[in-house]
Amino acid sequence: MHSDFGGIVSESLSIVVATISALLAVLAGVTSLSVFRYAEKRKLTPRVTRVSVSIPDIDHKLALTYPLKCYVTMRNDAMECADVRLSAYRPRSLTVKDFPLDVLQLRFGRQWCPTPDGVDHLAVLPGQLFRAWIGLDERNVNEEQARGFLLRGDVGTLVFLINGNPTNIELEV
Repeated sequence: MHSDFGGIVSESLSIVVATISALLAVLAGVTSLSVFRYAEKRKLTPRVTRVSVSIPDIDHKLALTYPLKCYVTMRNDAMECADVRLSAYRPRSLTVKDFPLDVLQLRFGRQWCPTPDGVDHLAVLPGQLFRAWIGLDERNVNEEQARGFLLRGDVGTLVFLINGNPTNIELEV
């Protein structure tokens, strides 16, 4: 007498294993989709406010590489720290002498740090002020002309990467 009981158990076990494998695959897919959606919701949205834009007087006593500068001061209005880098400058009427990236500074109390130069990457606390500058080409424009372009909103646009997101800041008052 030959019993086929072992074959039935083996076949049943194969069906159970296949079913469990399929359920685990579905569960893994649902979990990864949920993790992706959560990460997208948690992506830090930049909330930066332009506080001021200025072109200070040239200090003729100092031999500066960039004597004619346009500063833009901003504030991090997000509830999280902002990862800030300068990405590009899109000129309208005012060209730059060069485009260095190490022009970012943080405000601590009444001081801009680091001084006299900046850095190329900042971590800005919520509510904290920071600024960047561009070196305008003083061979093409003087202080008075540059301020006129600024008043007309015709300087250009600075593009920042804030938490990895491109953010345009218009250089206008």
